[in-house]
Amino acid sequence: MLRERKISCWNYLKGKGRKYLWKLAAGVLLTAPLWSHKPVNTRYTFYQHILPVFEKHCAGCHRRGGPAPMPLGTFEEARPWLEAIKEEVLLERMPPWPVEESVFEIEGARGLSAREIDRLLDWGAGGAPRGSAAQPGTAPDSRPAAGARAPPSRASLELALEHTLDAQRKEELVVRRLKLDLPEDRWLAEARFLPGSAAAVHDAVIYLLPPESGDASKAELLLAWSPGGAGVRYPDGTGRKVPKGSALEARLRYRRPWSLQAAEVKDRSAIELLFREGAPGRAVTVMELRPEHAAHLQDGSRVLSLTPLAPPAGGQAELWAESRGEMRLLLRTRRLDPAWPMTFRLAEPWAMPEGTTLAIKTSPAGGPAALWIEALGPGPRN
Repeated sequence: MLRERKISCWNYLKGKGRKYLWKLAAGVLLTAPLWSHKPVNTRYTFYQHILPVFEKHCAGCHRRGGPAPMPLGTFEEARPWLEAIKEEVLLERMPPWPVEESVFEIEGARGLSAREIDRLLDWGAGGAPRGSAAQPGTAPDSRPAAGARAPPSRASLELALEHTLDAQRKEELVVRRLKLDLPEDRWLAEARFLPGSAAAVHDAVIYLLPPESGDASKAELLLAWSPGGAGVRYPDGTGRKVPKGSALEARLRYRRPWSLQAAEVKDRSAIELLFREGAPGRAVTVMELRPEHAAHLQDGSRVLSLTPLAPPAGGQAELWAESRGEMRLLLRTRRLDPAWPMTFRLAEPWAMPEGTTLAIKTSPAGGPAALWIEALGPGPRN
């Protein structure tokens, strides 16, 4: 009886059922993803107009081997995430950029411009055409490979930071002290953080400790790094003094990406310091500004950068300047994420008007634990 049923079913498939199979196959083809056949009604293409935006604002994380869950370097990589990209951009979650208002022009600002947002949305709504990778306007991929090192100069010092993230840990904060062993006082021209495992190193904050001091409260911020961030580079003819006997304190946060699940991660990151050959004409000073205190830089000082460091709960902050009885808002942030430390480096140093006092105000939910200010002194170094 069972054999008869099998034969009966086979005869059905060879006969009348064959028409059903053709209809089923046609249905599968017709209900397959149709985005490739969606009418194109936009003048923007991925390779000519969209990829340059991704490379400018997103490639620090969204690249192969990077910390983000998906790369966006090709049309095939980016197209499946079209709806997610649209949502993140409209909600201003990506790219992460906490500056809401600023009187300064900030170098390397990560936030998308209105024109770039319009271009992304128009491209997606208009059929998301691929375009040709050889079209003019495609930005070349000039990013260094993960862990790449710049050739050290004669006056450089590279300090290694080795750590193994256990296979069972998803996140870990590692604090290390490093002696500089400088034979004499030196003047810093540039400082960089070079992540070894680009996928696992999430952020780093580096402090400079004064000679013969293990007191972290006396530390000064040297640099704050998160993926896509740059290092510190002081203008020609200037430098930051690093006294003999100084040390560094490095705070590295590791986060395991989805691509490295259940795997041990061995990291060898580095801090590279490049020094001036001689003493500079002007010295860079560093000041910590806290919510409960106002601060006054010397008349004639020029602000180079601002780095807000948020407490674990995050928070929003405003930087105000008071001069001759008038208050002026200089900078307002959205909610700061302690896992995304950023330095806002000014495109042009800001001259402090005579008698100016700086203060920060925080939202009720909290604000930065500190705002670090780098500035040039008022004149030639004595």
